[in-house]
Amino acid sequence: MTRFLLMLHFLGLAMAFAWPLGGFVIGLVVNLSPPGDAPIYARLGPKMRTMGQTGLGFLVVTGLLILWRKWDWTAPHPAWFVTKMVCVALVLGAAGLLSRLTSRSAAGDMVAFGRMPFWRRIAITLLGFAIVFAVLAFE
Repeated sequence: MTRFLLMLHFLGLAMAFAWPLGGFVIGLVVNLSPPGDAPIYARLGPKMRTMGQTGLGFLVVTGLLILWRKWDWTAPHPAWFVTKMVCVALVLGAAGLLSRLTSRSAAGDMVAFGRMPFWRRIAITLLGFAIVFAVLAFE
């Protein structure tokens, strides 16, 4: 059962990474495309958000279940685990902000659209740090 939960955890990680990374790539494509194509690409933002939020949900739920079933609520290296959880909390905060910016951008707010690349980079970096600290916490 724990292996299955770990597989779902990695699926959630891939889905969560795809949201900011995919949005960043879509933003690059929009900047290089003719102006008439931008509305077509803009429709992908809310779909990427839904996938990313689902992935984050997988990560939280499966992470708690794995911590309970395999580790009995105690990580082998508590200091690294706390650091990882701080990164996870920051990722969830960045995801909330990106979600709000995506909604505002879809409504035509160009300021929100301009802020999204910065927050996507922050989310990707924080996810990377969470992975590094997870490896250190559970080695």
